[in-house]
Amino acid sequence: GAITGRPTGEEGVQTFARGHGVRESYLSARGCFVAGDLSQVELRTGAIFSRDTKLGHIYRTNGDVHTYTCRDIIGEPTKENRNRAKPVNFSLVYGGGAEMLRVIALTQYNVRFTSAEAAGYRAAWFHNYPGIGNWHVENIREALSTGGIRSKLGQWFPLGKVYSKDRGIQQEAYRHAHNYQNQGAGNILGLICLREAAKLDWDAPVLYYHDAVYNQNHPNDADEFAYQWRKNCHQAMDEFWPPEDRENIPLILDVKKQR
Repeated sequence: GAITGRPTGEEGVQTFARGHGVRESYLSARGCFVAGDLSQVELRTGAIFSRDTKLGHIYRTNGDVHTYTCRDIIGEPTKENRNRAKPVNFSLVYGGGAEMLRVIALTQYNVRFTSAEAAGYRAAWFHNYPGIGNWHVENIREALSTGGIRSKLGQWFPLGKVYSKDRGIQQEAYRHAHNYQNQGAGNILGLICLREAAKLDWDAPVLYYHDAVYNQNHPNDADEFAYQWRKNCHQAMDEFWPPEDRENIPLILDVKKQR
């Protein structure tokens, strides 16, 4: 797992491509899975922590952040361009540079950016969502003055490498200052969803990976479990982190039944 507590791994089920029979080889002992994914949780927490006006408005009005970014930065919001917006959003909220954006787009999204495109998209993105950039500056200042970062939910993460004389190591520590806050918050929310699944059925949860929880269920009970679990998770997240304390940005668990 990551230092933030977030469960990670090199070969989790989410990392396998569809259509090659690998995902399909995972079978539930009860007949089906009910999977829940915290929708865009790291972008949502980034919007909360940064108080970026535009990003907050998108989520408060249930807008599609990828479509907004596509239209404002990339071009016509076609399906292809929307897919190009995804790595831009998910990479830059952590303060990645242009080259990191280009690599992540290719390796994780199979999207190709030239170096010039990546640099242009990065500059335009921070111009479009200036609150994120301001928040990043605040994080770096805190890390340099205290040797670590404290998340808005009270977690403390040491960042001794911010004092490194190696510019590359220092820049990585700066990214961790943003990353730890988003991932730390996401992990707490994921654990809440895991707990709520276990409260409904102790034997249901079988995997918690990144921002998703997988439960094994009997087919006849899966729809009711999915409905009640989603409802309970939203209530529990609101009790833990009241909407008025998070800029009234909704936290969403997307739930679906799988074979």
